[in-house]
Amino acid sequence: MARTFPPDRHSTRAPPFVPLDSAPSEFADPLDEPPVRPSLAPAAGMGMRIVALVGGLLLLVAAMKATLGTVLLALLGMGLAWLLARRRGRTLTRGAGWWGAALGVAVGFVCFMAFMLAKAPPGTMARIRQSNDSIAASRPAKPPEWLNRIDPTGGKSAQLGDSASRRLVRSPAFFFWASAMGAVLAAALLGGILGTLGWGVGLLLAFGVTGRWLPRARAIVVSS
Repeated sequence: MARTFPPDRHSTRAPPFVPLDSAPSEFADPLDEPPVRPSLAPAAGMGMRIVALVGGLLLLVAAMKATLGTVLLALLGMGLAWLLARRRGRTLTRGAGWWGAALGVAVGFVCFMAFMLAKAPPGTMARIRQSNDSIAASRPAKPPEWLNRIDPTGGKSAQLGDSASRRLVRSPAFFFWASAMGAVLAAALLGGILGTLGWGVGLLLAFGVTGRWLPRARAIVVSS
């Protein structure tokens, strides 16, 4: 007579079968609850969409005249951010759109500066370095009499420090480092200002086309 064993009380269901060659995903376990499709707000009326679209176009024209077309780089950055979010199965948020716009302007500025530097006549960098060296090698102003009364040494310690600073400024490594840091700071400043302007234009145009504002939180797009 075959002996039977009672079912294990701790095991309520069999483990799921997952193929070894399957790509891992965020919802790989079939026993998990299916992800909830994010509920979208109802689209705005046609009147509000037309107002937003016209306002966005007018603001775009004014921004293009004020920024010499640089605001288009912000819209291009927002478009690339939207494509990246769509490829990952997510929606573009306001924060991601702002970063896309700011990075679009910053990267465009760096590329423009690199292009202008490459197209500059030969010897431009040498002349800039020569001008920088001449400024650093200029003789310091003579200290006033009241400072000589306070410091009987005539400010020799300060002069030694100034000479060391001038040698540092005249070094090629410091020149290239200062130039690179200046370009990075200028790109970040322009990206923050012009990117915000282009981001606002992009928000209005997106609302005019879709009838919805970009969401603040990230939602996962579930394919039906």
